[in-house]
Amino acid sequence: MITYELMKQVDGQTDSVQHHGLWILLVYVWLIMLTTFSATGREGPSSVESLDVIALIKVAVRISGLSVLGIMIVRSWHHPRRRVVARCLLPLGLYVGWSIFSTIWSPLKSVSLGQAVGLLVQVMLTFVVALRCTDLRDGSKILYHLSMAMLVFSAGVLIVHAISPETSGLVERHNLTWEEGASGFVHPTAAGATASLGILMIVSAMLLWNWRWSRVLLMPALLIHGVLLVLAMRRIPIIVGAATVQLSFLLFSRRLVTSGVSVMVCIFMAGYIALDPGLELADQTIGSALGYARRGETDDQMQSINGRTLLWEAIWDEFKKSPVIGHGYFVSSKLGKIDVWDGPSNKTAHNVLLQVLVSTGVIGAILFLWGLIQPAAACSKFLLGDPRSRKLAAFLGVVGIWYFGWGLFCESFMGPVQPESVVFFTLLGMAIGIFSSGRQTL
Repeated sequence: MITYELMKQVDGQTDSVQHHGLWILLVYVWLIMLTTFSATGREGPSSVESLDVIALIKVAVRISGLSVLGIMIVRSWHHPRRRVVARCLLPLGLYVGWSIFSTIWSPLKSVSLGQAVGLLVQVMLTFVVALRCTDLRDGSKILYHLSMAMLVFSAGVLIVHAISPETSGLVERHNLTWEEGASGFVHPTAAGATASLGILMIVSAMLLWNWRWSRVLLMPALLIHGVLLVLAMRRIPIIVGAATVQLSFLLFSRRLVTSGVSVMVCIFMAGYIALDPGLELADQTIGSALGYARRGETDDQMQSINGRTLLWEAIWDEFKKSPVIGHGYFVSSKLGKIDVWDGPSNKTAHNVLLQVLVSTGVIGAILFLWGLIQPAAACSKFLLGDPRSRKLAAFLGVVGIWYFGWGLFCESFMGPVQPESVVFFTLLGMAIGIFSSGRQTL
């Protein structure tokens, strides 16, 4: 068994190999994240025969990822921390295996297999990142590239939207229904989540470490991600993002800054009340904000959380039809179609745990929860041995709160491969790598 003291004695030759291989991981982070696009009117392929050009590009990236990451894992088999990393990721690996195995009884076998392969690539990415990322210098590079990739993603969506709003996929939310709408270059759910998470990560990194790249990217990120958040018209990413950014500000900023901002807010509120004692402008502003938040929805639709309660009821009924093994990875019903909202189709559960339950059953849910608890417990153990890890732990904690809040209303990182899922599995590998190496130098 490899002890914590032994892991701290990784020699310089191993470090050189680790840093040499880090750029390969970053290339694949960019490739996977920037090949999550779609096209107007495109439906996800349900069979091998229905694969289009976009699907073939994604398949090529996944297969190349399996090949390259697989080679890197084999070459790292004698790495000093391989056993520790493997032990942390064993339950998650078992869940991936169960997901692939569930293709046998899935009514949509190509969908289950394709999505399971995407999950496998991301877990392999986690494994290799955990081996290659050993300190905050590596962590800074990874966070920079994740932030830049999300910023490029958001900027690309805005450029497409400026050229052709119908093509971007964002225009669907400007209708007066709560239906999922037509597809486009990107789904507004993915756009809103990426923008919300992108702002949180850059703001938190700047407040905690004040890295140069975080200061440089701050204003472009606030502008580009902020505009995309508004255009995507997704309430939950805005709420979750605002709450976690505020939490990050309160926890990580200096007390003097926090006090100064509080005083400025009080002065502003007092001045506003003096100028508008009847609060007429506030009423107009609140009315406009509520109109934006409603997106034309009725009170019943608002109370059903954008129709999610209807979906959750239908998903739960499908779960009860096969509670032990589920219906196959990424499949939410016995027949592969569920008739909710805009007609029968393979809907995602819009909740992380419910998505896991309905698709892979109780067996899959146990493996999934174990797969999250195991690395968290291991990182906590390493954290106790090195107080310098607290900043990184705080950063991951705030980002984890974002994922928890978003996961209550979306399948999040257990949905299709999206920027937010790539970020999740990369950060998981970064956390395991840094904490298990016991080094925080920068």
